[in-house]
Formats: sequence, structure tokens, C-alpha cells
Amino acid sequence: MQNRNLCYRGDYLLYAIAELRGNSKHSNIKGKVKFYTFKEGSIVKVEIEGLPNEHKNNFFGFHIHEGEGCIEEEGKSPFETAGGHLNPENDEHPQHLGDLPIIYSNNGYAYMEFFTSRFSPDKVVNHTIIVHKNRDDLVTEPAGNSGERIACGRIMQVT
Repeated sequence: MQNRNLCYRGDYLLYAIAELRGNSKHSNIKGKVKFYTFKEGSIVKVEIEGLPNEHKNNFFGFHIHEGEGCIEEEGKSPFETAGGHLNPENDEHPQHLGDLPIIYSNNGYAYMEFFTSRFSPDKVVNHTIIVHKNRDDLVTEPAGNSGERIACGRIMQVT
């Protein structure tokens, strides 16, 4: 039996969503990341506003992390509770299950939609998604030298 509260979009089904919020230094960041079931993977739709706009058009690292929380603790780096990249197979960066495409921001706003066969949405529920202040260099272990965690959201199953 299908849940009538789920959202259909063409041929794919909304399975999970993360609501992003910025850290205390970037409190104007907000956004949503939606995960749709599609074929043998996921369609991921990203919409974020309030990203830093130091150079008008910026790139930001974007990853799924293993932790379940987006807590800021005094004296610690923002969102340390999110843990490291989701990497159950112990792959090298940028082949972690949690490695996602770099976000491109136009004047603080970013939108993208992509398909990945690295995971189905049920594999990322209850983990976190992080936006980093710098672009991922796609080389440096373990996180691409992408810098401070400026936004975080917990991935929750849609019911």
C-alpha cells in the first residue's frame, strides 16, 4: 500500500528531505535537499539561499556525513556531531558514498538537480548533509580540503 502523503514527481517518488540551516556565523543560510527514489539510485534536488557571496559566484563542498546531528557546541568546530563523510566501503575521496557534486552559487543562491547510483535514499536517511565554505578539491583526504562546515541538515524520511 502506498502512502498518499508522499510526493510524486514524474517517474520518481520523494523519499527523504533535509532542511539546511547555517551555523552561527552563517545564520542566513537556509535550504532544502530532497531525495527521490529513481531507478537503481537517487535523484537529488538542492535549493539553498543565503550562501556567502564574497566573489559573486562561489563554489562550495557538499557531502553526506555519517552523523545524525547538526549541533553546534561551544569551543568546537561547527556541526562536529555530523562526523566524517558517509563512507561504509572505506573508499578513497572522492569516491565516498557521501561525496556529492560541488555546489555553484549565484549571488548566494544555488539550485541543482542530479542523479546518482551511489545510493538509494533509504541508505542516507538519518545521516546529515553538510555544505562547506570552500570548494572540494576532489583530491585531498578525507574531505577535499573543503573547509568549515557552514550549513547542516539531518536527512529525514518523508512519511
